[in-house]
Amino acid sequence: MNPNHLLLEDQYYKTTVLQYIELNKNQYCTINKLSDVLSLSKYKTAKFIQMLHEELNLLSSNIKIEILSSGEILSKNISHKTTKELRVSYLKSSTLFQLFHNFLVKETPLERQIEDLHMSRSSAYNQHRELKDILKADNLILKKSQILGDEFQLRIRLYSLYYEAFNGIYSPFPDFIQIKAEQLINQLMTLTKCTLSETKKIKLTSFLNVWLTRLRTKHYITESFVTLEESSFKEYLTEELIHSWGVPRDQVTNEIAYLFSFIYLENIDKKLVESFLRNDTEVAVEQTAHQFFDYLSNECLLDEQDKRDLFNEVKDINRKWLIYHFRESTFTIKTEFHYFQEVNPKLDSLVKNFLNQLNHKNLFISEAEMSKLYYDYLFLLVTKIPISKIEHPLYICIDFSHGDNYNQYIRLMLSSLQSMNIKYEKEITRQTDIYISDCLIHQRGYKQLIWKKPPTPDDWRDLGELLVELKGAKGERI
Repeated sequence: MNPNHLLLEDQYYKTTVLQYIELNKNQYCTINKLSDVLSLSKYKTAKFIQMLHEELNLLSSNIKIEILSSGEILSKNISHKTTKELRVSYLKSSTLFQLFHNFLVKETPLERQIEDLHMSRSSAYNQHRELKDILKADNLILKKSQILGDEFQLRIRLYSLYYEAFNGIYSPFPDFIQIKAEQLINQLMTLTKCTLSETKKIKLTSFLNVWLTRLRTKHYITESFVTLEESSFKEYLTEELIHSWGVPRDQVTNEIAYLFSFIYLENIDKKLVESFLRNDTEVAVEQTAHQFFDYLSNECLLDEQDKRDLFNEVKDINRKWLIYHFRESTFTIKTEFHYFQEVNPKLDSLVKNFLNQLNHKNLFISEAEMSKLYYDYLFLLVTKIPISKIEHPLYICIDFSHGDNYNQYIRLMLSSLQSMNIKYEKEITRQTDIYISDCLIHQRGYKQLIWKKPPTPDDWRDLGELLVELKGAKGERI
């Protein structure tokens, strides 16, 4: 469920225009190209840009979007924060979102909402039909003012929607829900002695807001994926759910297990979960983890200790996506893959090839999930396995006439490139791939860069392009 789909038509197009401009703000963009992307006339696209310019000006006089006489679109000071804040303001005023939110939180009948939102009947009925179509696309239905579906996956869709839409900027949930969510987080930290970063606190708050809302409207989970350790926080929650939220006793364990699974897989506190139940999902989790390591062992040098250290983490990654199927939009844009294709081509190819094999089993619901799984695997391997076990290093000899201290200074400047598995040399060897100097010498089977002192932006760009070229060539030979 995409938050943009709960905007009114003009809001939807303005948000889409702004997101496109923000994403491409450092590239040449024209009104003709943007019109084609949005499948809108030039007139309408220009109108939406003018409306955005006026609305953003109210936020800050430093934010600008304009169309030059040549048709080029210029923007100034537009950030990801800008697009998020503007969409939040649109959602707060969107009657489509308000209809949806009132069905979720209060299960308010449509006729009552027409009065409360001061909507015309024709507009309300049109948006009601539109909302049903949006829910249907996620296998959910709207029946007698209730949003229904597989309760486990319904909650995940709702969590993903509210987290993506509001992201800690604002919360549309009633004050008593927000207060109770904050109390639960405080109790969690007090009783388990765990600590939460701000981002984890925002994610857990969004999760709790949806969880408590569904408990309040008497919609309960009927399945569990874990067994629970005995803990003071579990005892506290049991009493809280029975006496404050009226959860039937036979439903309490499933509800706590639902929350604790999230806390475990978000790496907030893993001590609350005893084990994962041996169901079809867990079998798929373990089989996929074994397949990944079998594949990895054929592609790079891994010892048994590497496998033991990583196996449980790979299982947790698989559990996260096979149990929850989160729908956040982070790390789903294909152009973002290019960075890793250039910096770690072997690793990029390794993970992609495995996921292509995995995709035939239809374990994951969407391409977006596969994209995020790619990043989770990639980040795990980059941070846990020395890159030298996966890719051949590039050898760079730094040899400037200004002396050893200057050579050391250049090495320090290049320290940000360590993720490319670079080894530095003080003199040319048979392994040298790149020779960087201010002196030209005869070629000896390596690439040579002659830099100015100090190096210019063009010098750094030339090095970057050469590194990408050589990394690609070495990746193909491995």
